[in-house]
Amino acid sequence: MSILQHCARRSLLPSSTAFSRCPRLFSSLTRPPSRVILIKNFPATSTIDDFLSLRGTGKPIESVIRRKDELQIHYLESDGVKSVRHFSNRDQLVLPDGQVLTTEILHTHRLPVEIIAAIGLRGASRTIAIRDLRGHSKEVLEQGMERRFGKVERIWVHEDGTHGIVTFSHIRAAMKAQKTLLEEGWPVNFRPNLPRPERIRLRDSGRPHYAVRLEGIPVGSGARDILRDLKDILRFQNGDPMRVHTLRDMADLFFSDPTHAEHFRKFYQPPPGVIAAWSPKDRPPAETDVAAIKLGACRTILIDGFVDPGVTFDRLHRDFSKFGEIFYVYLDPKKAHARIVYTNIASSFKAIDDIYQDRAKYDIYHGARVTFGHIRKNKKELSHLRPIFIGHGGASSKSRADETGVPSETNVTEDHIEAPSRAGDDYDDWQDINSSPLSGRVQWTAHQDEVTGRYRLDLSPKTRYHDQPGPVPTLV
Repeated sequence: MSILQHCARRSLLPSSTAFSRCPRLFSSLTRPPSRVILIKNFPATSTIDDFLSLRGTGKPIESVIRRKDELQIHYLESDGVKSVRHFSNRDQLVLPDGQVLTTEILHTHRLPVEIIAAIGLRGASRTIAIRDLRGHSKEVLEQGMERRFGKVERIWVHEDGTHGIVTFSHIRAAMKAQKTLLEEGWPVNFRPNLPRPERIRLRDSGRPHYAVRLEGIPVGSGARDILRDLKDILRFQNGDPMRVHTLRDMADLFFSDPTHAEHFRKFYQPPPGVIAAWSPKDRPPAETDVAAIKLGACRTILIDGFVDPGVTFDRLHRDFSKFGEIFYVYLDPKKAHARIVYTNIASSFKAIDDIYQDRAKYDIYHGARVTFGHIRKNKKELSHLRPIFIGHGGASSKSRADETGVPSETNVTEDHIEAPSRAGDDYDDWQDINSSPLSGRVQWTAHQDEVTGRYRLDLSPKTRYHDQPGPVPTLV
């Protein structure tokens, strides 16, 4: 037993699903709740602002598509669709001119993980604020934005012409505009419109707490050591804690949900010499982190379906350690499945964002899907996250495929389905990636870097050779 593994009540340790060997064609799984609502009778004389000013329509949005007398809204969460349908079913979705709107729920694509990463890193939304227009008029600004980045929904410019706000039809266009303009030296930032956290219900009275400090741990222990020793205790569905910091003989565990911090603090009984208390650094996490986690982000990245045998532990560590400290890497070459688990959720944001921005750098993973290792509450549903597809050379065309099936470019093998060689930004093959927690027969291997003296942890499926393993080194 490790020095940090002492006692925890069973209520803190929910059972987890074993990581089973099975193909990714899950015909028995249902699609997640839709995020897309179609307004079927939207007048040509009405504006999108007219709709978004109605009660129940203001949830954060991925994109707005207008066609003739129809309006298609892609919300970031299915709650947006539920809210609109609630008022529509009661004939309370009424425009200022008296037009009663009718709606229909559509299924197009799941929520792209690159959008979640951009929200976590930069608070991405469909709207950017430019603090210095450098003398450009509203007309010139609108033409430039549409030509370079995508369709503009509306533009506001201050009466003195010094600054303005641009709202794009798609959040991806705003992401591209913010990144490009910032690189060009423009003072620009997103105007956040983030998903709101769920209502907090604490068992104990008092203010919510978000950070727990462990004092008295062995000097020099790192975040990797803490997470390893507590791996059987920290089994929260959203992946909490979101990060771990260590200093000398102390470790701070930061949670996105205060109920998780409260449960850990209440039920974890540390071993003699270690004290668990609220951290002096206890404060609410960044709203962008909480929003990204609510949408499905976590410290784990899944890479599934690669075909190159060059994908090894060494290669995975080399490609992904640049984004932050890695807790462990799991690799199952037979299933073409890998997991990178970080000690800080910000590292997973950076990794997803970098893959999306330049897939060509990750050509060795061609054929793979990359997503967050979000643990689903409903095991009978497909994940609501749409992965990034990595084609040969990082290629990604804008061709649209049949959203209900697997295109001809997809390579189906016994153990996995290779990602399509061409996949546009709106493409989704609706295939499943197993994100169930690793449990049972896995082999932990610790390596020590001869230069830094630090450990690296690799996990692999146990084979018969490992049925009677020797002692696994304890790191703390």
